[in-house]
Amino acid sequence: MPRTQNSGSQKRYTAAEKRSIREGLRRRLADLQAEMAESKAVASDLRKDELSGDEADAAAVVTGHDYESAVSEGFSRKITEVEHALSRLSQGDYGRCERCDRTIPARRLVAFPAATLCVECKQHEEQR
Repeated sequence: MPRTQNSGSQKRYTAAEKRSIREGLRRRLADLQAEMAESKAVASDLRKDELSGDEADAAAVVTGHDYESAVSEGFSRKITEVEHALSRLSQGDYGRCERCDRTIPARRLVAFPAATLCVECKQHEEQR
């Protein structure tokens, strides 16, 4: 778990901790990009099969396209979250809640390294 030194309202990471966090986020980003590319390739192959079949059903093609779009949007959202976390790390804001500016607990960051909200703010958001 990351050790921190609190200086006022700022959470400070050592250079080694930042390097470790950055490496973990970059690995996650690469994994997501690879999964997204694989998902698109599989969807493209399936679409070709559907369109080339004699009994191609227009509804199935539309449903498949909708599913592909939803999956792609999910990957894009996760990629954006990780890129945002990397940016926040570079700016020195990583580990601070974007809503209330409190420290995000280390356990939450270990479980979800791209977290931008503390547990309380995330729960409040989900109740809306």
